[in-house]
Amino acid sequence: SIEPLANGEKWIFGSDLYMNYEDKKAYINDIPVHFDTVGQFIAYSDKNKKEIYEGDLIDIQNGGFSSEHFLAQVHRHGASFSLVEPDAHNTIITETVQYFINRTGTVIGNIHEHKRDISELKRKVEGKYGCKHN
Repeated sequence: SIEPLANGEKWIFGSDLYMNYEDKKAYINDIPVHFDTVGQFIAYSDKNKKEIYEGDLIDIQNGGFSSEHFLAQVHRHGASFSLVEPDAHNTIITETVQYFINRTGTVIGNIHEHKRDISELKRKVEGKYGCKHN
């Protein structure tokens, strides 16, 4: 499938991937794509049932009883995925990806389109608070 972006570019989704690492060329369903933006579907969806791909930025509520939020990026480690701080790839968030993403996560963008906005996104996410009303 093809998803249009505001600036006229498009995201391409498909299962027929060809990557030439030597020439840094990539194709999805025979459509040329930016090599550095290819991200694998991680087989999970956020709390709104939106599919999650490597490189996505996710607003995650920190646990079931806490109202704090944090910004995380989906990052690949070989055949597995983890959550990392988007501007510090060595800082792995140690909780299980599936628990947080399925229950409290919301995809709010991706590292390719929002690299310059990460500081602002972190401030917005860290500023969210809420609690149950009696």
